[in-house]
Amino acid sequence: LLHFRLENYFFQDNRIVFEALIVALSSISTLEIVEIYCWRHQDTTSRDVSMHVEHSHELPNQKNVMRGDSVSPSNLKMLLCNRTGLETVRLSGLDIGDNHISEIEGVLSESLCLKEILLWKSSITSKGAGILAKVLSKNKSLSILNLNDNMELGPSGCTAIFDSLKPGSNIKELYIGCREMDRSCQRALLGMIERNSSVQKLEVCFAWP
Repeated sequence: LLHFRLENYFFQDNRIVFEALIVALSSISTLEIVEIYCWRHQDTTSRDVSMHVEHSHELPNQKNVMRGDSVSPSNLKMLLCNRTGLETVRLSGLDIGDNHISEIEGVLSESLCLKEILLWKSSITSKGAGILAKVLSKNKSLSILNLNDNMELGPSGCTAIFDSLKPGSNIKELYIGCREMDRSCQRALLGMIERNSSVQKLEVCFAWP
């Protein structure tokens, strides 16, 4: 198996089943691409979808709820570990947060073949963004980073990512955004654009003050 893609409604109360799936994938040494897009079914007319599709806002009572399509930090690390050929990881709607990023920091920093990581619509805050910024300063293979729709990144988190992309960095495509951008974040973005010629595609989603 080289390429695994799962696109579904969320697993509801079957967290154990979902974790078993992650463990099973972790045992497949030939995997090159892993894609898991979990849609949160809210009602018959409203749902969150992944990957460049218009999505509705979450229902207020969904925040901080442990859903069936969550993955534990340790199992996420297991998925990324010992994968000599894993090049692409695209995960959307899995409630991946700062604890997950802290758990996989070392794996991401040392990876020699991971080229793309998508953490769309996760729960990453400025703390997680700071960890990823350190990863970007060490990783030599990652060329695509997608953090779109992580609304709690905050200006400081986005600033950390922008500042980490020094001249000659490996990142060729960056997708990022949050609710607002302060002056410091604006300066960091403009500074990155001016000094970094390696970024070929840049997508930012902010409400400029």
